[in-house]
Amino acid sequence: MTTLTDTDDAPAVQHELREGTLWIRLSRPDAMNALDLPTLDGIEAGLAESLRVGATAVVITGEGRAFCAGADLKFVKGALQDPKAMERFLERAGGCSGRSSSIRSRWSQP
Repeated sequence: MTTLTDTDDAPAVQHELREGTLWIRLSRPDAMNALDLPTLDGIEAGLAESLRVGATAVVITGEGRAFCAGADLKFVKGALQDPKAMERFLERAGGCSGRSSSIRSRWSQP
């Protein structure tokens, strides 16, 4: 299992290949798995790994009571003071979406 860490050295995202399926697990249950830069980076890394290892499916799940609450508003509030951080956040969010579309287009449909 690969674990990517956030700024507090706590796991933000984990990914694991099981029987051809790459599992991406959001691991910020105290923040309801809200998206910040390390989490988006971890999702993108997991999607890249799925291509690298030839996964036949990707499952994205979250720990705790919520799959994902959306953007981490604490992060967004701070990023409003730093335009480069906000720009990177928006680029990463779009990058994850684009990468998932690219991956889906490579798989045959059931």
